[in-house]
Parts: sequence; C-alpha cells; structure tokens
Amino acid sequence: MLVNGKAYASGLEGVGEVETSQPLEVQLIRDNRAMGTGPLRVYGQCSHTFGIGNDDIRPAWFLAVYVQGEIKTIDGTCSVPAQSVKLPNASLFEFGGVGSTVGAHSFQIKVNNCPKGYNQIGYTLDPIGGVIAGSPGVLPLAADSTASGVKIRIADDKGVPATFGTSIKVDAYDTATGGSYAIPMQASYIKTDATIEPGTVNGAMTVLLDYQ
Repeated sequence: MLVNGKAYASGLEGVGEVETSQPLEVQLIRDNRAMGTGPLRVYGQCSHTFGIGNDDIRPAWFLAVYVQGEIKTIDGTCSVPAQSVKLPNASLFEFGGVGSTVGAHSFQIKVNNCPKGYNQIGYTLDPIGGVIAGSPGVLPLAADSTASGVKIRIADDKGVPATFGTSIKVDAYDTATGGSYAIPMQASYIKTDATIEPGTVNGAMTVLLDYQ
C-alpha cells in the first residue's frame, strides 16, 4: 500500500501517525512465479486485506481495504516504429524574436499492432538530453548540430507545445478490438537566443508506452 506515494511494509507493527493528502494506492507486484489468470479472491473471500487503525482513540476504529478483481494476461504489446522527420531549410531572415518558430512540418507518431484487452494505453515523450526548463516542447540540440541559437520544437497538430515526461492517453484505443493508431504532431525550428549562427539543427526524443 502507498500513502502519499510512499510504500509501507506489511506486518502487525504500526508505522506511526501518517497524514494523507492523496488517495490511498494499492499496487500489485509480480513475483518469480509464472503469470496466470484468476480472481483476487479465495473461496469467495478477499485474499488480501490492508488495515488502517488507531488504538489511541476509544473506542478504537479500524478501516479495512479489501482487494478484489480479476487478473487476466494479455499477449503482446504495441510497437512504435523509429522515424526521422526532416524539416525544410530556413533562412535567418524568417525568424522574428526569441521564441518565434519557422518551418513547421507535420508528422505522425504511429502506435501499431496494439492487442485488445488493455483498459488504457498511454505514451510519454522523452527528449534525448533531458527536459529544458521553461521551454515546453523544445528538444536539446544533438551533439552533431552545428547551428546555435535555434532548436527544434515539438507540438501537437494544433501547434500547442508538446508535454514531455507525462503519460498521454491514446484516446482512439479500443479495448474490444485493439488496432493501430496515428497521433498527429508537428516539428518546427524555434529561435532560442537573440543571435543565430547558421548550421545543422538536430534533436531527438523517444516514445515510451505504458499499459493499464
């Protein structure tokens, strides 16, 4: 069980006073045995119980959290093919002030061959080189870049800068059928300094998938 994001060990000993400001979370952890389907109940009863109590108050109170549900295995995961997005050449004179963008080019993040049965699939964009504070959607310059004062910005198809490091739900995923999906995006140059030195501008990101 997690309280305020912190895991507490099981056992009869208390853990002291804990004040929670978040929903309590119960996580299932896989051990080294073979995975199999089945209920989380044993002979009609819940097989796992978490207790929260206080015996300093009279009469003592106790809150029990019972774990119920069904475990089912799903064969396979989605795939995201690697791709390169080439932006058109841009002139220094096309840029305005710092933060201006030039050369927007549309592309798609493809999430292919998703099996049916998941409740939800999400994707996370992770820029190679880390997130640049205060610069949403902006990729760090790759080591082989020769330009300066300009970087690449990733945005959705409406031009809203991408959010890095946060799982985003694949809304089109259908748990009954599975399938392949395309997420429309765009990339552009963005001016990051008052002075731009011309050259090549490269950046990269990975797409991480999560399943629920």
